Amino acid sequence: MNKTLLSAALAAVLVLPLAPAQGQAPDAQAEAAKVAALREKLRTDKRAVVAANMPLNDAQAKKFWPIYDDYQREWRALQDRRSRMVLEYVNTREMTDLHAKKLAEEALAIEREEARLHEKYFKRLARAIPATLAARYMQIESKIEALYRYDLARTIPLAD
Repeated sequence: MNKTLLSAALAAVLVLPLAPAQGQAPDAQAEAAKVAALREKLRTDKRAVVAANMPLNDAQAKKFWPIYDDYQREWRALQDRRSRMVLEYVNTREMTDLHAKKLAEEALAIEREEARLHEKYFKRLARAIPATLAARYMQIESKIEALYRYDLARTIPLAD
């Protein structure tokens, strides 16, 4: 699978929740379990895409991959938070001003956390490997995240 298609597949699946929402029908729970398994496979594939695009020597790789793993854990937690917010929005039958404000504030808070996460990990990487490689990794993440955001934007309806 080429890198562009893999990145698109990653983005399309990363938005889905890890576990079924409470009250889901058994079919929906089974589907959520399948999605969770697929997400795990794509996380592994994402690592392969990053590895293929990061020209690291052995010493650099030894420093890079633990930082990568830490970043992925924190990024996934933010995306899980975003997924819960999106599901809340999509499952809302009647949007009130108060509920719209709450969801918008959560979306903005997630955006701020993502910016902090990027800054934190760029600094951490730039101390461990050359800044050019740290910047390259952040570009790779940015491209994958852009695909993820595109998929969200494409599928989420505008508020009424």
